Amino acid sequence: MTVHFAPRHSDADEMIEDLLEQHRSPKSLVVVSSDHRVQRAARNRGATFVDSAEWYAERRAALRKSDVADHPATKPDARLSPDELSYWLRQFGDEPAVEDSASPFPPGYADDIREEE
Repeated sequence: MTVHFAPRHSDADEMIEDLLEQHRSPKSLVVVSSDHRVQRAARNRGATFVDSAEWYAERRAALRKSDVADHPATKPDARLSPDELSYWLRQFGDEPAVEDSASPFPPGYADDIREEE
């Protein structure tokens, strides 16, 4: 994709027409515009043209499709093997929690507080 600014033209359409006229192989170009003047200029030079709204809708659909492919909505069904589980536990430094049913607090909680006698 190439972006141009049209400071030496009366408007962007005029610049696009000039670019189409100067291009060595206009049949290799795709012009995205809803302006009929620009579409006619593209057609006259053999370039492909696409309406802006159509192009935008196609791009959005393609992005949504690739996003769904990259981020499936469901979790994978595969379970971790014991080796994989061990690897990830080592990576995150976690050990399986041992639940102490006698206290709802984690070990060492409030050890620094003493009751006054």
